[in-house]
Amino acid sequence: EKGIELENGAANCEITNNYVNLCASSGISLYGCADIVVAGNHVVRNAFHGIELRGGSTGCKILNNDSSWNMDRYGVIATGIYLAGSPDNRIENNRVFHNGDSGLEIQSGSDNCLSIQNVSFQNNDHGFVHLFAVGTVDIGNVAWMNGTDGISIQGSSQNTSVFDCISADNGLAVNGFDFFADTSSTAGMSSDYNIFWNSTTQKPIKFRGVQYATVAGYSSASGLDSHTIQADPMFFDPADGFFHVMPGSPAIDSGTSGVANWPDTDAQGLPREDDPDVANTGAGSVPYADRGAFEHRVSTVGVGDLELPASVFLSSAYPNPGRGPVVFAVQLPRPSRVEWGVFDVSGRKLGGGSSWQPPGRSMVTWTEPKGAPAGVRFARFVIAGQRLQRRFVTVR
Repeated sequence: EKGIELENGAANCEITNNYVNLCASSGISLYGCADIVVAGNHVVRNAFHGIELRGGSTGCKILNNDSSWNMDRYGVIATGIYLAGSPDNRIENNRVFHNGDSGLEIQSGSDNCLSIQNVSFQNNDHGFVHLFAVGTVDIGNVAWMNGTDGISIQGSSQNTSVFDCISADNGLAVNGFDFFADTSSTAGMSSDYNIFWNSTTQKPIKFRGVQYATVAGYSSASGLDSHTIQADPMFFDPADGFFHVMPGSPAIDSGTSGVANWPDTDAQGLPREDDPDVANTGAGSVPYADRGAFEHRVSTVGVGDLELPASVFLSSAYPNPGRGPVVFAVQLPRPSRVEWGVFDVSGRKLGGGSSWQPPGRSMVTWTEPKGAPAGVRFARFVIAGQRLQRRFVTVR
């Protein structure tokens, strides 16, 4: 049945760093529990919800988990993280993807929960759904390419707040929406500094029964989201789970830090960073905070994702052909020195660098020198003693 189960008044326990796989029911289940920490677990391919909180579970923290490919036999009711009748919990920095139903579902009396910097992508139903749950706070969540709606607020889920979230390309096959709020749920709602965008002409928003093709039209009608942007968030490689943003993204230095429960680090635990080439258009005490779950790094970056690779990985250049900055993703199993350079066909070096990087996922950005002619480029890396090369092209 369940892989790990706590119930009937269990309290002050920690469930950390487990791999829960192929259970006949939910992977990790809390029923009637208090002050439980569920952190750093990988919950994969179970036959019901990946992580579930029921029966009055409260004061729990669900942090830094991966919950994916959970699927019941009919493929329609298993979610990545599921809350029912469980108020006042914190769900933060989780990745939920390829689940049979929604990524994160907060419903039926799970009031006053915090949902912060979670990433929900390619689930069969919603990315994030609030159903009969009051007072949910959403900050910095990312929803991409989910089956129906990216962020769905329905069933009298009043007093919901949505800030610094990115919802893009959701429900394209079924006329779903990046942001959906039914008439019964809009009382007390606050929402702003988000990004709602589709790569097609499909309308991104449905609010109080009306569909809106533009954020501006919805904002004018609702009085909400006056600083929300309708533009490509420019994710690095969302299909492979990279939801960092590229240079030039509208998410950079444009979020709001002026809301309660705003996190001063991103989903990787990294501090906020000001991009000197981007005007600070955000609000609050940190006007250069980014929208979404991951802070854009100006330097050669960052602490890694939850699951460390078994060996060194180097991505291809993106974009290719490149016009402007070109980015490479590096994954490391342990702290390692990363040395790199970019060369033209004559062997002339056009830039590079060298630094120690922590384990996990990092990104390296190269910008072509002014005046260099377009053409074929070779990026040559030495990582933990391995020599790797990637070929790409620049254009004008």
